[in-house]
Amino acid sequence: MDRHIDRHIDGKIPFGFATSAWAIALKNSLKAHPPVFVGSPFTLALLIPADARKDLERAFHQLQKTEEILSDVELASEIISDRGRRDHADIKIVLRLRKRVVIFLLKEDAIPAFIVASADKIVPISPIDAVMLVEAVKTKHDAELDHEDAARMLAYPISDVLSALRPGRAHADVLSRLEVVRWSGMDTKVPLLEELSGYGEAAEWARVLICTES
Repeated sequence: MDRHIDRHIDGKIPFGFATSAWAIALKNSLKAHPPVFVGSPFTLALLIPADARKDLERAFHQLQKTEEILSDVELASEIISDRGRRDHADIKIVLRLRKRVVIFLLKEDAIPAFIVASADKIVPISPIDAVMLVEAVKTKHDAELDHEDAARMLAYPISDVLSALRPGRAHADVLSRLEVVRWSGMDTKVPLLEELSGYGEAAEWARVLICTES
């Protein structure tokens, strides 16, 4: 896979940090499939994180504005309803009408036969690695992120990392926040302050944070 990072695409994307970071990963995935950037017909299905779909859709449409060769590429996404129903109707329509197609799939199991038959390949999108994260911070936040810190951050869920990397926030603070979120289970149950015993400095940091922001 081409590991070159385009240092200029992100600065042209007027969206949030998460969209910008995913744009770098998406471009890497597109460059890894040769027909995309030579103008040939292709159907590329990418398995993406469900919670990154909207950011990736925004990233794709912005890449179309900065990369002329992508102007005739059509994007179609799998949709999953709140009840878990999977909808592939848009994908079927796009495959019938267009020659150059990118498909976003949210689950790798039970992929419809017509997608399997149509796709040149079905692969996971390039993960956001330390190189990409450092580049995104540099171009979007105009800041330097140490590669070692970037690697440590990537031990946590990428959605949490992209949320925690706020403009002007110290990267040591980002790591502390990620650690608190991991052990606290904040996505499912917010712990009471009195339940935060046994976690040392991280627990004390959480108490201070909650008291400060309340």
